[in-house]
This record gives sequence, C-alpha cells and structure tokens, in this order.
Amino acid sequence: MKKLISLFCVIAMLAAFLIPVSAAGFTIAAGDASVKAGEDATVEVTVSGNPGVAGVLLSISYDSALTLKKVEQGSAFSTMTYTPGGSLALNPYKVLWDGQDEDTTNGTALKLTFTASKAGDYTVQLSAASGSIYNSSFADVAAEFVAGTIHVTGGSATQEGGSASGGGQAAPIPEKQDDPQDTTPKPLYQDVAETAWYAEAAAYVTEKGLMSGIGEGIFAPDATMTRAMLMTVLARNAGENTSGGATWYEKGMNWAMANGISDGTNPEGNITREQLVTMLYRYLQKQGGGFTGTWMFQLDYTDSAAISQWAYEPVCWMTMNKVIGGMGDGTLAPQGSATRAQVAAMLMRFLELK
Repeated sequence: MKKLISLFCVIAMLAAFLIPVSAAGFTIAAGDASVKAGEDATVEVTVSGNPGVAGVLLSISYDSALTLKKVEQGSAFSTMTYTPGGSLALNPYKVLWDGQDEDTTNGTALKLTFTASKAGDYTVQLSAASGSIYNSSFADVAAEFVAGTIHVTGGSATQEGGSASGGGQAAPIPEKQDDPQDTTPKPLYQDVAETAWYAEAAAYVTEKGLMSGIGEGIFAPDATMTRAMLMTVLARNAGENTSGGATWYEKGMNWAMANGISDGTNPEGNITREQLVTMLYRYLQKQGGGFTGTWMFQLDYTDSAAISQWAYEPVCWMTMNKVIGGMGDGTLAPQGSATRAQVAAMLMRFLELK
C-alpha cells in the first residue's frame, strides 16, 4: 500500500507538466442566491459537459463578509472518492474528488451554505490550480469556472437603519467614554508582540495548557523544539497525565510509542518540520482522519523532492488543510528544525480543524 501511495504522489508531481487536454464545454459553476441578512444562503456548485475526469481538487474562495457554515456532497463526480477540506473557516476552502477510472457524471457537485450579517452582493469564486483536474492518464483537463453571487438584503428595520418599532431613526450610538482606570491587558509574553504572526497561536497553546513559556514571561518563539516536547504536548491534548517518570518526557514518550505516534527514537533531538506534521498526521489517523482510499495531491514547493518518503502523505494532507505552509520563498524546508512559534501555529491550526 505504501508503494502505491508513493507512486501516486510521484505521478501527482509529474501531472502538472503534462499538456492540458481541451475539454470544450466542461464547466464548473457556482449558482446565485438571494436572502435577508442573517439568513442561510445555499449555493449549488454544478458540473456540465464533463468529458471524463479521474481527479478534481477544487478551490472555493468567497468574500470575507460571508461565513461558510456547511459543505454537502452532491451527485456529480459520484464514482470518485470525496474528501472535504477540513475546517470551514478556511478561505479558500478546498475539496478533493479522486478515483482510478474516469468519471463522466454531471449535476450538482456541492451544496454550500453561507450566511452574511449585512446587506450587499458577495462573490463565491471557483478555481483549480494547474494539474488539479486530470483524466485517467493524468493529463491536465481544462475547465471553465463560473462564479456565483449571493445577494443579501436588509433584515429587520433595525438592520436597515430605522427603529424596530417602525418610523423614526435609530437611536445614535454614544461615543465611547474614556475609562479613568487603565484596563489595557498586559502582554502574555515579553517577547511576543501583539502584531507577531504567531501571537494568537502562542496565546492559544498557553491557554490550552499545551505549551508554556521558558520562564519570566519569555516564550522564546525562535527557539527549537525537541521530539520529546511534541510527544508530551500531544499526550496532554489526549488527556494523559504526563507528570512523573524517570525523565520529564517519559510518560509522554511512552504514550506516543504505544499509540503509533512516534517510535521514541532520539527524543531530545530537535524536531524537523516534516517530523512535526507526521506526528500530527498519525495522531489524526488514530481518530479516523486523514486520506482514505486512492488519493492525489500536488505539492508546489520548490524543494518537494527533499521530503522524506514516509512524510510525503502527512505533508500532502497538512498542506491541503493549511496546517503547514511554505517559508515565504516557495520552499517548505522539510528537514529544517521547527521553531516554537511554528509548532504553536501548526498546533492551533490542526486542533481547530473541524
């Protein structure tokens, strides 16, 4: 099975270089909807002119004023395996259909449920990266994408600007008064600025009791993290008591080994980015998550070849679900040591997946 998965990963990397196949009339379209503010709007994503595809990785982008509440599978692409894209908070949200044989079904592929709190016209945009729609020969299949519009009208009279009881203007909102007592919250850590990209993650893992500072209000975001530290963090999240033992990490390591999260080797060595996502993925698999059946996902990192074979599936899934991202220069740096800031950010994204 591992050899089969590895083969599909290699093919996925090569698919992007194949010449696109013309598919005149093949259209994936988002519908329109009209609702009042605060109500649910259902947008159907339909497929027509399907020439036969064996895989589709569809990206759904939407206006920030919209909230995605539900994604339901339709009848189109019915012979392929459907994999939803994780947390509904992701924007763009991605879904994957994948199979061994070509699927030619048309109709409704997805039903998307959105809400919007204020009136306006909001766009739901569909797209797919090169190589993300392919046939059984792994040739790139071209498709036309049509965006949808959600027209949101005002809700109650209060939302429109009048009073709830009828005529007249809504009472003006008083200006905020100065508080004589300074209630400005103190920073959680001296070395974590409020504007730092990892500030929310540092607060999250601290609140959850998964990570803490290294003393005297210091988080040390650029410091490296060991394999033993992550084993202990995941054990704590699973509800295990990690206190006691011959070493501070003994109970966390024993739990990780017993549950197939880690083999326990080199616990005091720095954890690499690919080791980090692999442990998270194995933790997910213990709960029934991860890829199932035959799957394919294209990695666009310039150093994808540096990803170890055993880490390729975890990296694919974690990239698809935006748990891990690149370094800002097109690389993933899979062999690089994971910093405490990176670990905190990935833990937060991972644990917030729905």
